[in-house]
Amino acid sequence: MSESMINPVDDLVALNLTLSKLALANRDIALQVAEQAEKAAKSVLATKKLADDLTELNKQLAIENKEKIKLAAELSEVNKRLEIEINKREQQTEQILHTSLHDSLTKLATRSLLTDHLNQAFAANRRSGCNGALLFIDLDNFKVLNDTYGHHAGDLLLIEVGKRLTACVRLGDTVARLGGDEFVVLVTDLNKNIELAKSSILLIAEEIRLSLAKPSILKLQDEGGHIQEVECQCTASIGVVLFNAEIDSGDKVLARADHAMYRAKEAGRNRIEFAES
Repeated sequence: MSESMINPVDDLVALNLTLSKLALANRDIALQVAEQAEKAAKSVLATKKLADDLTELNKQLAIENKEKIKLAAELSEVNKRLEIEINKREQQTEQILHTSLHDSLTKLATRSLLTDHLNQAFAANRRSGCNGALLFIDLDNFKVLNDTYGHHAGDLLLIEVGKRLTACVRLGDTVARLGGDEFVVLVTDLNKNIELAKSSILLIAEEIRLSLAKPSILKLQDEGGHIQEVECQCTASIGVVLFNAEIDSGDKVLARADHAMYRAKEAGRNRIEFAES
């Protein structure tokens, strides 16, 4: 046989070697594929875990947002209640202050508020040089009305007197009730000339005297509920004091006006007397 002929054994050996190499190569590829598959699986699991974590976090955030919204609503409600309570307290404080400065029956100024307005008038006089005036008014024979028809009738007359006094003066002037049937009117910004100021306040005082001297119709209710109309005429004695920048004592001004009022009583009532200089 020729030497160049193919040896079957060699061919088989070569084939086995080739197959072995292919098997080794396929195993490496398989390992690589398995490794990549494992990595891919781990990546998928990590992604799923991240997605689950994010979902849970979103749930927690949603719960927290709901709690925050609820808390904000509760705080808003608390603030509204506090605002209402503060406004209520402020109104109560204003009411208490108003009550302390105004007569409960006539709604006129009290002595405390009158004193404050007097001090303001003294300060204004020092700046402007103007005069002011104080009228001390006491009703004549008021006790007779109370004794005849009772205190309710007296209260009705005092209310009417307050209305008439207020109607006789300017908006910026002060009408006060000191107690009982005693009233005071404070008039400011009168002329710097004392004689002209005296003429002006005399006109106002006379208007007040005439107004108070007019009859009043009081409607009284008896025990049976029937309304009885009572006509009464209660005049007033008025004491007047003028004051300027040199006077700054409310007590002194009141005392002088009070003294002038008593002189009007002694002179026959239903008249006006000026305080002595």
